[in-house]
Amino acid sequence: MKESLNLDLIKTIKAQSSLIKQQSKMIKAFETKNTNVFNKDKWTFMQAFNIRCKEKGLMAYLKDVLNTIDAPTWKLLTPMAMERFVEYLGVTTTKRTGKAIEPTTQNLYISNLRMLIKWGNTPVNDVMDILKEKKVSPRKKIWLHPDELEKIYSYSYTKKEASTWKMFLICCLTGCRIIDAPNINESNLDGETLRYVPIKTRNTECYVHLRKEQIAVLKALLYVGGTESSNEELRNILHNCGITRTFDIGTYQSTKIVNVADVVHFHTARHTFATIKYRCSGWSEREIAIAVGHKDFKQTWNNYVCDKSPVTQKDKEMKGLFV
Repeated sequence: MKESLNLDLIKTIKAQSSLIKQQSKMIKAFETKNTNVFNKDKWTFMQAFNIRCKEKGLMAYLKDVLNTIDAPTWKLLTPMAMERFVEYLGVTTTKRTGKAIEPTTQNLYISNLRMLIKWGNTPVNDVMDILKEKKVSPRKKIWLHPDELEKIYSYSYTKKEASTWKMFLICCLTGCRIIDAPNINESNLDGETLRYVPIKTRNTECYVHLRKEQIAVLKALLYVGGTESSNEELRNILHNCGITRTFDIGTYQSTKIVNVADVVHFHTARHTFATIKYRCSGWSEREIAIAVGHKDFKQTWNNYVCDKSPVTQKDKEMKGLFV
């Protein structure tokens, strides 16, 4: 007990010491008329936003909260405004579809705004604390079972559906992103290994081991016409395949049961690939991480492996084209 109290006391003293040092620097700078120029003094908020922000969509919601049609300024980003911004994301609907904003999108908007405020060096610590603490619990991610992928592979697609069907199966077979799927061709095959450099992470090369039957299927898919893709068409294909499995996509605090065919999207293919390889293929963690283009398996585990329950003997004995 005493040891715990001593540790708490040491932490408190260190925190107070750090605060005193910061305040001393500020006082010294003021006394010597230090003219440090912060990024917020060199750039307007809109200039910083247009150059550094990746999630441009957050601007519309920020303007709603600030109740302005004009360009927001650094001064408007008060702690109270940031509280309202975070709360507003949780209750409003998207500008494009009118649906609730997904928790992952909320977190992207919050993290981008936090990054901008930090870059501008806005001297309002409360703002940073608010945005840091308000991370939204993500929804659970769906994945498709090997037998469901077999149904999709055997589906008699229409000419209109062909491209979507093809792109999704390439992503499921290789674990690639949808933006990389159109660029994959036979020149990427090196024996039984598919090698390619992802568009999103150009400093990383992905290596995906494929069995002979998988290589044959991949080559056949490449001859199917078109490279377009549509999440709406993909969902129709799953409905037509008779895939009716339900899944809880709620957060870890709430439940939301849906049919996987109603919520599947192209990134589901990467979740599916990583989860199947982890549970059924016997691949090492390193092999899975390299295949999906991650530096280590921790990122894959946290964001891509959807079923973290203990691997069963039935999982290990699973056979099929996509295992």
